[in-house]
Amino acid sequence: MSSCLLYFGPGARQVAIDEAKKIGYLMAEPFGDDGLKTDEAREVVRAFGSAPVGVTLGTLVVGPMDLAMPRAADVLLKSIEEFNDTRVQPILWAHDASSVAPTIQSRCLARWVDIPDEDVDQNLIDAGFDLVDAVHSGEFYKIPRIVEKYKKKEHELIGSIADALSTDMKKPESRALWETLRPITLLIDPTDVEIIAALVGGSVG
Repeated sequence: MSSCLLYFGPGARQVAIDEAKKIGYLMAEPFGDDGLKTDEAREVVRAFGSAPVGVTLGTLVVGPMDLAMPRAADVLLKSIEEFNDTRVQPILWAHDASSVAPTIQSRCLARWVDIPDEDVDQNLIDAGFDLVDAVHSGEFYKIPRIVEKYKKKEHELIGSIADALSTDMKKPESRALWETLRPITLLIDPTDVEIIAALVGGSVG
């Protein structure tokens, strides 16, 4: 019996899509890019049963699972545990595997992936680490200047911050910042002001 796949790391989304196309045909656009909601999870479950018999294996990409609403993860649970592996292959992805619901993790084969060198925007990666450092050191005056450089790339910047935090989620200050930032990841069009407010609000102590 096949396992549900879970890719995690900074390059996880693209690798999940590439793998889906490699092993079968992508039955739908990826689900959950702005944080998987319960209704979307139900759509995924319906899609599990819609793969026709006798054709190429169907694939579904869902994530980031570390941003999925708890109820949405619960809705997916049975389907990723009991899917018909002759018809469909679910492929999940996440920025940070440690923030994926343990019940989901336990039913998946998890694989770390990085960003291929040619796809790296090093400035964006550095901005994520610089913002986390600014919060942890209390140097809040640096935050607006960094964030404003990435107008129109707010989602990418949030992803870079999440990647920076995922390197050491054992620190209480990192977890506090992530919990404050998490609601911003669910917004369709987060603004620079909302990101700045979340970063400043995510300081502890």
